Amino acid sequence: GAPPLPAPALVDPCRKYLRAVLPLHATEPARAATRAAVAAFEAAEGPALQAALLARDAALPRDSSYIESLWYEHAYLSGRDPVAVGSNPALLLRLEPWAESAPLWRAATLASAAGRWQLAFWRGELELDVARDGSARCMATLANVLGTARIPKPSCDVLATASESRHIVVLRNGRLFELPVISLQGEAMAPSELLCALTAIRNAADKQRERGFTPGLLTALPRDKWAAARSTLCATSARNEKSLCAVNEALLVLVLDQSAPSSTAEALHDSLIAPVANAADRWYDKLQVIVFENGEAAVNFEHAPIDGAQILRFIDDVDSDARKFGPPPASASATALAEDPAANTPAQPDTQNGLEQERKSGEVLERELEKYAATALQWDVTLALADAILSANMSAAQLRSGVKSTMIRLEGWTSARSRKAGLGLDPLMQTAFQLAFCLAHPLAGVSGREAAGSADGGGGGGGGGGV
Repeated sequence: GAPPLPAPALVDPCRKYLRAVLPLHATEPARAATRAAVAAFEAAEGPALQAALLARDAALPRDSSYIESLWYEHAYLSGRDPVAVGSNPALLLRLEPWAESAPLWRAATLASAAGRWQLAFWRGELELDVARDGSARCMATLANVLGTARIPKPSCDVLATASESRHIVVLRNGRLFELPVISLQGEAMAPSELLCALTAIRNAADKQRERGFTPGLLTALPRDKWAAARSTLCATSARNEKSLCAVNEALLVLVLDQSAPSSTAEALHDSLIAPVANAADRWYDKLQVIVFENGEAAVNFEHAPIDGAQILRFIDDVDSDARKFGPPPASASATALAEDPAANTPAQPDTQNGLEQERKSGEVLERELEKYAATALQWDVTLALADAILSANMSAAQLRSGVKSTMIRLEGWTSARSRKAGLGLDPLMQTAFQLAFCLAHPLAGVSGREAAGSADGGGGGGGGGGV
């Protein structure tokens, strides 16, 4: 990675500020007043603030920097609104021609490819990131792509990364399942193995008559409410804390969504904010790979630990790797894609025997999960937690109702055309969004994003939520 950015001397940002602001003044008196204000700052409160900044910088880990910690805290982690929509972006993957009839196979290939990507990162085998001018880009933040979670805390959240995680969490019908994708021997699980495991998970999740406790909904709450609910969740039992830990330390959350969007625009919308019927099938505090029933696949990611460059690198690598497996083999299509072992349990004629049948069916499904090392996460629920789920359900519905989306396709505008114009796609799109906002709200003003305002337009920054 690149060396940490040192804290600048007080005079440096003051000079940069003047260089940026003075041309905006129309008169010399205005420019003189600005110069005087900067000089007064340098002589008065500036030195004390500089000393506080240097002290903060000295207390940080050696691989961090003053601007990184401040950026995390003030740009993302101290925000108290729900991260869904407001912070989390969503990206739709290219649709495979065979995926509509084999969504679980697509999920299995993506999960297997994610495991291989993480192994390649650990082993230093990922191809070097290179900028347009041929210089190497810092790849240190790729460590935050997988295994990272945003943890809700009062006033300001924190980030936690499980650097040795080997499992994912699968989310279906509001239920969460822990599933290893990297073996203890350091090998990524094959798609065929994961297909069988995902089939068992799907059958177990869909067999449940009622959803029960669905903690994924809590991640759609405003952050302070989610922090309070999480505190209650952990205080209720050690089992709850263990289950939360399994989610937070997972490489990613794989969502097996039960809906089938009818268009690309609808798929993008449902990837950004879940349909009301499936609102429990999201965990917005982590990177999520969402696979719909019709084979559409998307990524929704928590923005704080990673920017656009890192997530696009991950998606390009993983999607390309997953595509190499092609459509499901005939053996998989004939068995694991539709097989439900519990369906073979003989039907019982009366209520008592019917309950016995349901118990035996559940035991069969449990054995299937154990066979593939999948574990259903368990929760102990109190009335306070049940009330929090009701509140979260309403919050998710309000978020969904407040979002209207459409899709605009810019025919002929490609990355090659952007490079020829000397402008990266990321700053180009961010500048377009800012211009659109200014035209729609001329009195509101707009803040510049780092990628849009960078000197070379290299596109290193991340986009806004849901773009």
